[in-house]
Amino acid sequence: RILMMNTPDSQIRWDNFVVNTIGGGATTLADNFDDEDYSGWGVWSGSWDASDGRLHEAPGGSVGLLSHTQSAVNNIASLSYFCADTSDPNEYMSVYPRLNYSTNDQLILDIYPGKMVVRQYLGGTFTTLASNLSLPSEEGEWYDVVIISRNEQIEVWRSSGYRIEYDAYGQIASVQDS
Repeated sequence: RILMMNTPDSQIRWDNFVVNTIGGGATTLADNFDDEDYSGWGVWSGSWDASDGRLHEAPGGSVGLLSHTQSAVNNIASLSYFCADTSDPNEYMSVYPRLNYSTNDQLILDIYPGKMVVRQYLGGTFTTLASNLSLPSEEGEWYDVVIISRNEQIEVWRSSGYRIEYDAYGQIASVQDS
């Protein structure tokens, strides 16, 4: 399952969400919201809107959560996000490329206006695996993110050239920041 979250009144928009399996290359999820619809996504909380061809949480709501069933553990998830306002460094969005209901294990990518953080929730404990505290986001710009999941290894890329890779033991294997 893929889960996405926005904080209340977040000025971040989602678009071009695609998940492909590694190896076979089969597309297990694709939605660009151009049809102004987000059917197939399960809304857990908040009020969501895609009427402008981009998915975002409606203003004034609570923390918004929505998910889409996607069963491939080894996958490549790509998405685009838009920062409409960078004035509040505490506003963020999260992508959960891995969410296991039965064990409640989670891998979380938090994207703030000035940083990205990769966290894991395992055995009831949150652990920060990697972060970049100086990753600027320009107001009014679109950014592409790619999350590659291979067994226990994860790579996160952003179009600005930032890359985090960590291994099966939660150790950072590589960080590149151009």
